Amino acid sequence: MLLEQIETTSVEQPKPIFPPRETVIVQGVLSRLGRPANFHKVQVKAVSGSKYRVNVYVRADAASYRVAHSYFLEADDEGQVLVSSPAISRLY
Repeated sequence: MLLEQIETTSVEQPKPIFPPRETVIVQGVLSRLGRPANFHKVQVKAVSGSKYRVNVYVRADAASYRVAHSYFLEADDEGQVLVSSPAISRLY
């Protein structure tokens, strides 16, 4: 006896892809601050819960980098900056 095998395929809805929270934080900080001369990178470190330490690095000379700006901030679940200390103001 021949058994028919019914193949069931589940149609999965594609999950929306959101950028990581840290990426949104970097974009928020740079949009408020501007882009410093000799910009190297922005480092985001989670401190606790929704609180982060953000350091903006610039090239100091040919062989080294320095922290040009440092912020302690709180972000929501999507990464939007809610409050920062010191306040982020446009410098560039």
